[in-house]
Amino acid sequence: MLKNQFISALLSSSLCVASFGTAQADTNVQSQPETTIDTVHAQMQCNDDRGTAVRLLNSDSEDNPYYISMINVRYLDQANIAGPSIIYDEDFVKQLSPIQLQFTMAHECYHLSSGDARAAYEHLNFTGKAQSRDELQHIENDADCGALNYMQTQMGYARKDFDSEINALFHMVQSSRKADARYNALQSCDANTSIYPGPGV
Repeated sequence: MLKNQFISALLSSSLCVASFGTAQADTNVQSQPETTIDTVHAQMQCNDDRGTAVRLLNSDSEDNPYYISMINVRYLDQANIAGPSIIYDEDFVKQLSPIQLQFTMAHECYHLSSGDARAAYEHLNFTGKAQSRDELQHIENDADCGALNYMQTQMGYARKDFDSEINALFHMVQSSRKADARYNALQSCDANTSIYPGPGV
């Protein structure tokens, strides 16, 4: 129970870029009418920090043992930290614009590719305790910066193309105070020096 509560605390505040495949993204994706979570996931070719392909699961799927109200990452085999997955609530995803969906998926994928999700499970398994609030906030800010970098370097967006939509996304999922703080932290990201791992890493 503690483990599930911790993982929810760690990754529920997120909206959470595992290594992305080397396939070239279509820089005109914002003009394509059909951007679904499946097409975004396929385009990202998301892998965790060990190179394991990340599975995409609808929270209503019989294969999903977790209740997810928005979108989060999980290792389905928690004991062995295996089975990296992004689990989503279909009703939540339907509310997102294509840009918001791409940013959200990049954020979640980052948690897995950077290794921070694995580190969180290892920390919990070793100590029996969740990471501190400050550590979790740092993890979330890193994932936002990674997603920002992905949007600019891999998807070909200019910051002006998506800035207001990301701000609206933060306000959709958090209180105004937390959303404003998160958006302000995003302004300090440097797309050229972000810790985003990059294609093929």
